[in-house]
Amino acid sequence: MNFTVQLDTAAWERAIIQAAAALGRDFPDVLQEEADLLMRDIIRKTPPKTKSQGLRRVENDIKFTVVAVHAKFLAMLANRFGTGPYSGTINLGKGRVVPLEYAKILTTVNQVRAWHESKRHRVTGRTKKLSSGQSLDNPRKAFAPKTVVADYIRQVKRNVGAAKGGWASAQLAVSRGRALPSWITDKRRQGSHVKSFAPKMSHRQTFIAINSSPWAKRPGEGPRIVKASLANRVRQIPVKLERQLKLRYSAAGFLVRGSNILTGTVTS
Repeated sequence: MNFTVQLDTAAWERAIIQAAAALGRDFPDVLQEEADLLMRDIIRKTPPKTKSQGLRRVENDIKFTVVAVHAKFLAMLANRFGTGPYSGTINLGKGRVVPLEYAKILTTVNQVRAWHESKRHRVTGRTKKLSSGQSLDNPRKAFAPKTVVADYIRQVKRNVGAAKGGWASAQLAVSRGRALPSWITDKRRQGSHVKSFAPKMSHRQTFIAINSSPWAKRPGEGPRIVKASLANRVRQIPVKLERQLKLRYSAAGFLVRGSNILTGTVTS
């Protein structure tokens, strides 16, 4: 299932038409340039900001809801209290008191995965935004062997950049600037695109970006990012056009009067 969002692109298209006419450039050429900038903006706004941030969040979020312990401790816990759920505390001696407001023991990667997924926020995917309330019926954490937790963390870390990478196929199809980082483009197979730019403005132009990554489909987040990026490009196109026209007229020896070259005056 692909991630799709319905957008009103009329304002964006009008801004591109105005820019192409003012600069004397072909509409498809400006469209491709702006499509590239739009996709870059979407990718920039899609979490995480950096690879290191993504890796750090994965580890912190998992450890926030799954307590990694030695296998000997789990065996002792199971022998003394069963497999859970637990309440109260356990005194391990030498001043070590461990709270037991955790669920039953988890022993496999699949169990840890199911537990972690059940504790993730439906929009952000994070675990730290959950309600602090917990009980035996709704525990917040679980015990699992250190080796199992480490294995699960390694598996999840491989997905860092997938939400961004789902847009990379479309961005690469219109790319005009520097290449995106490899940790994003390596995930480009989680997306696709449809591109058909005709030679004239009057002909039909098609550009469809498809993000198939499950991490881009969280309710509310994906549409919000895409709409915010489109609105940003609608604002930025006139700003960029103003800058380009000022440079062009100044290089030709003209004096630009007025804060907005599109409504001001140009004199020699």
